[in-house]
Amino acid sequence: MVLRKRFLTSMLLAGGLCGLLIGPRQAVPAHAYGTIPYSLDGIIPHSPYHVPAAVIAQYCGRYSLRSIGRSTRLTSGYIDISRRADGSLLGLVMFYGYDSQGFQTDWLAVLSDFHVLPRHMMAIDLLTQSGQQLGDQLMVTRGAHGDLVGRLLLDGNEDAINWHKTAS
Repeated sequence: MVLRKRFLTSMLLAGGLCGLLIGPRQAVPAHAYGTIPYSLDGIIPHSPYHVPAAVIAQYCGRYSLRSIGRSTRLTSGYIDISRRADGSLLGLVMFYGYDSQGFQTDWLAVLSDFHVLPRHMMAIDLLTQSGQQLGDQLMVTRGAHGDLVGRLLLDGNEDAINWHKTAS
């Protein structure tokens, strides 16, 4: 027990020292459950699209990846979508999977520029954490119980994707 306490204490001290040496920076969440841990409002440009308030309320929440096409090599993922200060939507998506060499990887992107398309489809652009377009897009409709069903356009490929709503 004493050895464990010493180890934890030294880890806390090392972490604090690293924080002082490196300086303050925005932390990347381990996964997107919970609210967005830092403000992206000042970094991500405002959306040029208008989404009605009733639709915005339907999409806010947390989602977990239920299924995705195998060609993506993604195995799990999480989304957190919330309302921005200007009333539009902003979110984070975290994917876990494998790269082309078989190594485990994770991938974080910002969800922005939500815009409604015909047939109740929502198009969502994927951006870097600094607000640059990735050229990828998530196109979904709301399914039963608020789940999101649609397609992920990633690196020129299109795959079916299904998200389960876990919290509002």
